[in-house]
Amino acid sequence: MPPSRDAIVRPSVSDQAALPWMLRRVIRRYRQPVRDALAAAGMADIPQAAVWALTALAIPASSARDLVQRMSVSKQAVAQLVDLLVDGGYVERLPCPSDRRRRLLELTARGRHALEVIEAATGTVDAAMAERLGADRLAQLYAMVRELDDC
Repeated sequence: MPPSRDAIVRPSVSDQAALPWMLRRVIRRYRQPVRDALAAAGMADIPQAAVWALTALAIPASSARDLVQRMSVSKQAVAQLVDLLVDGGYVERLPCPSDRRRRLLELTARGRHALEVIEAATGTVDAAMAERLGADRLAQLYAMVRELDDC
C-alpha cells in the first residue's frame, strides 16, 4: 500500500520547480558527446530530434504511428523526421505484410551504424556518471526514471 499523502516528504517549492531544469541539464550532458561522435563519424546531418527517433526505431517493425507514441510528438513532426532520416539514408520505408496502408520503418546499415555511435557516446557519459555516483546508484537512477516514465 502506498504511503498516505501526509507521510510523503515533499521538497520545497523551489526544489520542485528546479527538478525539470536539473533533469534538462543532465540530458544536456549527453547531447554534446553524441553530437561530437556523430560528426566524427560523418553523420553531422542528424539533428537532436532524429537521434531520439533513431533510438526509438531500434525496436523492429516500427511505424510512424509507433514513433508518435514513443516520442510523444505530433504526426507532422514524426513525418518530417522520417523524411529527413530516409533522405539521409538512415531509415527505409517498407511495406507492412499485414496492412497495405501501413509502412514499416527500418534502420539501414547507415542507421544501425549511427545507432552504434549514439550508444557508444551515451555509454561514455554513463561511465563518467557511474564513476561519480557509483554503478549501483546510477542503476537506481535509471530504475527511478523508468518508473517515473511509466506514471
